[in-house]
Amino acid sequence: MWFRNLLVYRFVQPFALDAAALSEKLEATQFQPVGKMERQSIGFSRPARHAATPFVHAVGGNLLVSLCVEEKILPSAVIRDFAEQKIQEIEEQQSRKVGKKERKEITERVTDELLPRAFTRRRKTTAMLMPQSGWLIVDSASAKKAEELLEWLRKAVEALAVRPLSTQMSPQVVMTGWLTEGEAFGNFGIEDECELKLPEEDGAVVRCLRQDLHTDEVRNHLASGKCVTKLALTWADRMSFVLTEELVIRRLGYLDLLQDEAKSAGAVDDDEQFDANLAIMSGELDKLLPELIEALGGETPPKA
Repeated sequence: MWFRNLLVYRFVQPFALDAAALSEKLEATQFQPVGKMERQSIGFSRPARHAATPFVHAVGGNLLVSLCVEEKILPSAVIRDFAEQKIQEIEEQQSRKVGKKERKEITERVTDELLPRAFTRRRKTTAMLMPQSGWLIVDSASAKKAEELLEWLRKAVEALAVRPLSTQMSPQVVMTGWLTEGEAFGNFGIEDECELKLPEEDGAVVRCLRQDLHTDEVRNHLASGKCVTKLALTWADRMSFVLTEELVIRRLGYLDLLQDEAKSAGAVDDDEQFDANLAIMSGELDKLLPELIEALGGETPPKA
């Protein structure tokens, strides 16, 4: 189990529920397949097939949860075409114009007729609660999907209090400084991808991919006032990722050292390997995140 993107939240208050207690609370918001006349269904599902509790999988004191969303795929253009066909038939058969109110009613009826025949699409958003470290980490680069998961967690656990990770220094300022100086902080290394942007509204954007970022061309862009909004980094030769100005970690990769550790974990089947990967990943994040926060000037204290 490897997370590919990270949105990081900090527990405002200690999280005291264990896997069994949290699973019991999530049961009230469990996922049910979308019904024939429903557009969407959402709820918590089993995060791992071998989880000991239905809605939470525990490894090393960390708790894995998964929010499942199933949606009917019914494009508005399809509804409009069917509705227009019905309207045209009425106008031709009854020699009259269909009014605005009746158009709306026909569109609603057509939608109800098409819903049972629509295809469905299912997606999952996974999160790891790390009570000992004080983190809640969502495997997503989308703030909207992360907030959706948190909203449903709060429905089940009213006392849940988290806030997005916030640092004293802006990632944009720090990354711009690193690229200007040609060297990153501590165990971080600059790789071959970045995005540069002029800070004003609708400012020019330059994207560099698979390019040496220590060249005069890149320095000239920085000298012209462009700031770094995305930067590819490695950490301790163990992880690679792209850090964004919004403090999102994208395209998290696990380098050879970690892959070798995972392979030598002694797992006898896929379930044990799943748990080994999860344990290794959480252990590395416990080291990566504090160093990243230090590089960004420390964590912003919560408001009183």
